[in-house]
Amino acid sequence: TADEALVKMGEAAVEPLIERIEWGTSTSGGPRQGTDDVFKFSEYEVGALVEIGDPRAIPLLGKLLSDPNVSWSASSALAEIGGAQAVDALLAALKEKGRDLGSIAGVLGTIGDVRAVEPLLTILKKGLKRDAPGFPAMATALGKIKDERAVEALVKSLEDKDDDDADGRVSGAAAEALGALKDVRAVEPICNALERNVPTADSYYTNALEKL
Repeated sequence: TADEALVKMGEAAVEPLIERIEWGTSTSGGPRQGTDDVFKFSEYEVGALVEIGDPRAIPLLGKLLSDPNVSWSASSALAEIGGAQAVDALLAALKEKGRDLGSIAGVLGTIGDVRAVEPLLTILKKGLKRDAPGFPAMATALGKIKDERAVEALVKSLEDKDDDDADGRVSGAAAEALGALKDVRAVEPICNALERNVPTADSYYTNALEKL
């Protein structure tokens, strides 16, 4: 097919693929049906662009983070490509409504750029609900980046006692991140958390203490 031929072309196919995805053209050159503000393209085309992994695709991949059908592929590609430009695209996506914050935070943690610390902390401090899917991923990302600026916010997440964390998922992620940071300020809060006896989170607490 025309798509397979583009993949075999490698880097030479990047610009044609970007153009086809941005303008929503089909392999025959005609427009695909859809609203003006929604990308219309085949998942194969996005997969081909991801497989090639050329930095020229970063601006488009940043836009695709808003499409739930390909957001994970786009974020994974940004992680693989890496670099300052990929981080910029991910940080911009954090500020937009309706984005998968957990996926974006996970990729930022994988890249490990310290520029992500303040934006992630800002979201946490502004009151991202503790039962939101992205909350544990943000805590984990902060632990991977290993910046001491995250300690205070993670300790607060660990100490908060409310119904949003009945299963210990949030406090467990916070403890895990604090263990990765290896900051002694986390010892007492983690010990206190252990006393709350949340079986699903206790292993996170003990593992964190071992790292400290």
